[in-house]
Amino acid sequence: MSNEKLAEQLAKLKDACSKWEKELAIYSKWAIDNDGVLSAVEKQEIDRRKSEIQTIKTRIAQIEKSKGIQPQE
Repeated sequence: MSNEKLAEQLAKLKDACSKWEKELAIYSKWAIDNDGVLSAVEKQEIDRRKSEIQTIKTRIAQIEKSKGIQPQE
């Protein structure tokens, strides 16, 4: 796969990560607005997903660095 094609795919994946982060923020607000609290289960799930997103973003950065791809913001 060419670096150009890889860079495009990584950019799309970064966009997806950003969307997922926004959705988590919306869900957090909804959960609090719904009953006034963010339960331990809800917080644990949100934190788990945030961690998974961060893992993906870290891996993207590693791939970009190893392939000499300039990160696209």
